[in-house]
Amino acid sequence: PRMEFLVKHEIQPLIALLCIALAISIVILGWIPFMAMVPAAAILLMGLGLSARDGLLMSISFIFVIGSFAVLGSVLYNVMNG
Repeated sequence: PRMEFLVKHEIQPLIALLCIALAISIVILGWIPFMAMVPAAAILLMGLGLSARDGLLMSISFIFVIGSFAVLGSVLYNVMNG
């Protein structure tokens, strides 16, 4: 197991909240072609990281989380400001 501190029991509620937020962002980003794949890939990598207890997969998924929230913020900013 690599980087075990990212898959410890104490961090799993945070990962669950991130998955819920990413699932909501899939609904919003689904209107733009292929944009829903970014948060979906993050959820997939989080699931693989938790099941394999691999912190490296979790850290890669966190990169996808940051990217999907950045895209979501950009989309919401453009929608709100016309």
